[in-house]
Amino acid sequence: MFGFTNELIEEVECLACDALISNDGRPNFANHKKLADAGFPVVCGERDSFGWLTGVIITPKGKIVYG
Repeated sequence: MFGFTNELIEEVECLACDALISNDGRPNFANHKKLADAGFPVVCGERDSFGWLTGVIITPKGKIVYG
């Protein structure tokens, strides 16, 4: 994917989970806004009746799914 190694992609996904999901398992909208302000909007991927199952970071090169 875009010349990135699998290790780098996994690291980004892990960091996204840490930064974009709060300790109680809900989306961390304060950090979502920081990314959006930097040009990387965060949107809901999959969801169920309890809320978000995955999140998606939109980048110029594609989407990063985390969660």
